[in-house]
This record gives sequence, structure tokens and C-alpha cells, in this order.
Amino acid sequence: MAPLLRAQVALLAATAASATVSVFAAQVGLALVGVVHLVRTIRRETRGFALPIDAAVGAFAIWTFLSAAFAASPIAAHESAKKLVLFLLLYFAAEALRTEECRELILDAMLMGGVALTTLAVLQYVFLGYDTMDMRPRSFLGHYMTASGVIMILLVVAADRILGLRRPIAIGRRSVGWCLFLMALAFVVMLAHLTGLMATEVERMAILAMALFAGRRAWRGRAWPDGELSNALALTLAPIGVLALLLERTRSAWLGVVAGLAILAGMKKPRLLLFLPGALGLVLLLSPRTILDRITVTDASSRDRYYMWQAGLDMIMDKPIFGQGTGMILDVYPKFRWQGAPNPNAPHLHNNFIQIAAERGLPCLVFLGWLLYLLGREAHRVRNSSRFGAVVLAALGATLTAGMFEYTLGDSEILMVILLLAAIPFSIPAPAQEPGWAEGRGESELVLEQ
Repeated sequence: MAPLLRAQVALLAATAASATVSVFAAQVGLALVGVVHLVRTIRRETRGFALPIDAAVGAFAIWTFLSAAFAASPIAAHESAKKLVLFLLLYFAAEALRTEECRELILDAMLMGGVALTTLAVLQYVFLGYDTMDMRPRSFLGHYMTASGVIMILLVVAADRILGLRRPIAIGRRSVGWCLFLMALAFVVMLAHLTGLMATEVERMAILAMALFAGRRAWRGRAWPDGELSNALALTLAPIGVLALLLERTRSAWLGVVAGLAILAGMKKPRLLLFLPGALGLVLLLSPRTILDRITVTDASSRDRYYMWQAGLDMIMDKPIFGQGTGMILDVYPKFRWQGAPNPNAPHLHNNFIQIAAERGLPCLVFLGWLLYLLGREAHRVRNSSRFGAVVLAALGATLTAGMFEYTLGDSEILMVILLLAAIPFSIPAPAQEPGWAEGRGESELVLEQ
């Protein structure tokens, strides 16, 4: 592998690890990936490439900017629309992840960040007082809902790894040691917050250490520091992640995990679907009262979502073509708020599809559906030739299920993790027995596989 291409893969791995713990670090990683890709393009090590999603992404982006232009506050709306730059991550990853090892390294990087993320969430609950509904564990991230959404996706990735384990399972001491190192980083961050000693600086150093570890592994290959680290990461994250997600008490993420695991089991081991209800029942049986109390639709949070969705539908009827403008929901919500809604304001409408239609218009919702269909179709295409098809479909299913009750696509961390996963099927060559598929990707894309 050429040094610059290897550097791009290493930076993508660092970005994947960072996306689970820090949006700022992940965006810095994305910028560095872009610089390396630009240098490779200038040196003619890569060429412009096309993907089957180009038209859908372009239509979605153009309509988003049109919506911002027609908003009551165009400058603020365009500021919110800048998040579209994150879609470059999908293109950079689809071009660079040319081998099976590179794709696995990206998943390893996500799980590295996930081990630290989930460990800190549990530690916050136990030691830092993040044990009430108003103060839930958020780990490294800015909000508990974001943390829950990321953990939800990582649990699906870990479950996919575990389903593919061969017996007997061999885990080396070095792999265990590195997993303990990631957990120790979270413990050090917890201690810094507990004592108040340089908490912000310690947290930044821990995030940097995770990114460097993930990048170093991608640069050296899966044999460093231990070829069994992939399995150890999945087996470590799964139990801690389940505990962390329960402590988060975010019901939408619970539903998302169930949907993702059901899709994964249905595609890989259908017999496991018979045990899924029993496993859920066991979790509920062992859960404390604080967890069981969340299984309701009559609380203020559930009622507020109902009123938000009603207000969102009114917003769509008010401006069905271009919507209220990107990022404008908080400003216009008081005008459309229904009497009886528990909260006077809402930064978003707790539903991906109502949110997009309300702030960007119905045509943009159609373009989003088109894009999601193409991402799912590509993952479905590789489901038999690669194990990545199933995990991508499961992650998309989990995110969209949770997105019926949260604006999951509005969190940059969740969006970046999903884009990295969704890029993987585009990097897998089309089987020779699928005529006509290559033409849809364009000649420039074929160069990547030579």
C-alpha cells in the first residue's frame, strides 16, 4: 500500500475512534483526511470518483441550501447547513478502504472509542452522580442522547463481530491489556472530574491517546499490537455497552438496539430470533425499578413528543416546499407549539423525517428517502459476498428506528459513525456476475479496484 494511502486509512481510523468520543477531534481528523486525499489527487495517485449516491446527495444538499436561503434568518440557517460537509467522510472512506483489512481496522477503531465511551458512562453513573433523569451519563459527549445513539450503533457492530467468532475463542494477553488500557483512560478522566484537577485537559489527552492508538494500529495493520484485538474489543464492549445503555435510560436507543440486533440475527443466524424475546425478558427481569419505570408512554417526555410532532406537521403545512429553514426549529417552535405541550421550546422535533420535512421541505424529505434507499441497496448488494452488508443494514435499521423518536441524524457524532459504516459497501468490488452495476458507479470508480 502506498504511504499516502496508508496515511489516509490511518487518519480515517483515528477519525472513526474520535467520532465516538469527540465531534471536534473527529472533524479535525476529517480535515486531515481531506488534505491527504488532495495531495494524493495532485500526485495522481487517485482520480475523481463517482458513487451511485451522487445524485441523491447532490439533490439533498442543494435543497438544504435553498431551504436556508428562504429561511427567516438565512445567515443562521446556512451556518447550520454546513454540517453537509460531513458527507465527504463517506466519499473519502469509500475510496480508501480498498482491502478487507482496512475495513476491519475502521470497525476496530470505532470499538476502541466505544470501550472508553461506555466505560466512562458507567463510571459517571457510579461515582459522579449521573444517576437521575435530569443528570444522565453522557460520557465524553455533550448530551446523553448522543451518547446513547453512538452506543446503540457500536453494540450492533460488536454483536456482528461476536456472531462471527470461531470456536474456540482465543484472546491473547496483549489484547486484554490494550482493552484495559482503553478502560483505564476512562477511569483517569473520571478521576480528573471527581477531583477537579485539570479535567478538561485530561479528557483531551485521553481522546488524543485513543485517536493515536487507532491510527497507529491502522498504519501498522491488524497484526499490531495483537491480531486478536478485534475479538477482544467486541467482547469487552458488549457487556459494558449494554449496562451503559440501560443506565442512559434512553428508550429510543433501546428500541434501536432491538431492531438492529433483530436485523443482524435475521440475516446471519435466523434461529437467534427465537431467543431474542427471552433475552429481552431476562434483561427486564434483572433491571432495577428505575429502568422499568421508563417503559411507559404516559410520562411528560412521551407527551411532549406527541405535541412536537403535531407542531412539526403544522410547520410542514405552513411551508411545505422549502420548510422553515435549517436550524430554525428552535426559533419558530413557540409560534407552532400546541397548548398543553410540557416544554415551551424545542431545539428539534424528535423525529428524523418530521424534522427534515419541517425545516427543509417535503422535497428534501424525498431526497433523504432516496439517499437512504441507495445506502441500504448497496449494503444489501454485498450481503452474500461480505459480512459488512449485514452490519451496515443493521446499523441503518437501528438508527432509523431510534430516529422515529429522536433526531438521530442531527447529531454529528452519530452521523459520522453511520457515514463511515455506510461507505464500506461502496469500497467492495462488484461480483462479475452483476452486469451493469459497474456502469452505475462510473469508470473512475473502477480504477480504485485495480
